Amino acid sequence: MVALLTLVPIFAFAFLDARYLQLERRFRERFGVVAAEGWDTPPNFDMGKKADPVSPYWSAFFSWSVAGFYLPLAVVAVMAVGIARQVYDKLL
Repeated sequence: MVALLTLVPIFAFAFLDARYLQLERRFRERFGVVAAEGWDTPPNFDMGKKADPVSPYWSAFFSWSVAGFYLPLAVVAVMAVGIARQVYDKLL
């Protein structure tokens, strides 16, 4: 049962990684807008709410780079707990 606590850091890092990816996508979108403006105005990379490019959080969370890495880790952790529980029950 204590081994299931490994899921806490796995999901915590998955949520943090997805947030970083969301911000990176917003910045890339903002960079595309600034690059299209031309050189006659100074660039504005403001990521505030007014000029906020849209990038949904859950789209980032279920991307191949986040879910593709952390979901197998979670599955392996749950499988390891299940296998350990079966071995423990057979030993008793």
